Amino acid sequence: MFLKNNGLLILWLTLLLMLLTVCESGNKKSITGDYIDRKPGNQKSITAHFDSIIPYKVGIGDASYLFAGRYRTVSAFSVVKFPQLTKELLDSLEKATVEFNVGNTWRDGPAVFGLFETTSDWSDSVSLEPEVFLSNLTSPISTFSDTASSIGSLDFVLEPEFFTTMATWNGNGSFLVTNTGEGNTMVGMSSVYSNYKPYIEFIVRKAQGVLDTTKTTCTLTNYYFNTGFDNAAPGSGLTGMVSNADARAFVLKMTLPDSLPAASTINGCIVKLNILQSIIPGSTGFEIGFYLLTSTVTTFTSAQYNDTFTIQKTVTEADNSISLDLKDFIDSWHMINAKNYGILVKPITICNSPSQIICAPEDSITIFYMGIPEVE
Repeated sequence: MFLKNNGLLILWLTLLLMLLTVCESGNKKSITGDYIDRKPGNQKSITAHFDSIIPYKVGIGDASYLFAGRYRTVSAFSVVKFPQLTKELLDSLEKATVEFNVGNTWRDGPAVFGLFETTSDWSDSVSLEPEVFLSNLTSPISTFSDTASSIGSLDFVLEPEFFTTMATWNGNGSFLVTNTGEGNTMVGMSSVYSNYKPYIEFIVRKAQGVLDTTKTTCTLTNYYFNTGFDNAAPGSGLTGMVSNADARAFVLKMTLPDSLPAASTINGCIVKLNILQSIIPGSTGFEIGFYLLTSTVTTFTSAQYNDTFTIQKTVTEADNSISLDLKDFIDSWHMINAKNYGILVKPITICNSPSQIICAPEDSITIFYMGIPEVE
């Protein structure tokens, strides 16, 4: 028994000594006796460029907000359509007021707005052509002014002389709202797609001279927003616009360099977008999203992208650039071999603020990578 136990002990000690010998530090033998050698790769870098910027804009006819007025270098007008009025209502009409609920005010001077009669030949399915509407404007049929820092509503009282014009409406009639010459304030008003639709309040005289109040809500709304940037950039070089009120976005396109080794991992890629111009009222900033596209873009509101690869930035007027690390985006194209549809740059929300920027990427970007260790 003693010899047997000693024999087992000697066997275990022999095996342990063999293990220590083949696995000692610096030895290139595995436990099976095979030679291996893994050489860690050094971090390297390579230069790349953005190929193009593709602008996108969506229709804003179904937005729950309307813009009207002027704020610094941006301006807007809204159009609203009402149904034909009945002869019974018109015959008993004493007073009429067109009312708009206001959700936001951006003040840069006096708040003076005008209500104008305009063409009804428009729909929410097409973009408004400003020259069709603004070139034919005459004097406003009603004006509104307010000195408050925040306006709750725009109330336009219609003069009795205009009642005869409303009697000629054939199917419907339309109004246009914008600032008058001295006005330098913009408002965000509720549209037909909101819970607070624009309406006309009528005071009518019933039998025995009793006054009664009735309302007619609008049937269609839309707005035109002038970014004030159209004659500045985009168009010169790689520039792109992101606009909340005008619903603008763009796609950054780039091709990875052929010299980027296939057997490598991406360690970083800091991209800087220089802000050339901006209008960002208030202190909350302008939220912009960067998305890794998974298909070709038709409209950016319906664009498909990978939620895993999303970057959100809040930009203020004090910022002169946006810095972001596209490591995961580029690694997806390089290592995962995902198809490269570009990077969508768009506002997080649209049609509720005049915030907008024009930005441009730097001429070149640096991709940092590390070669995957080779096995000998």
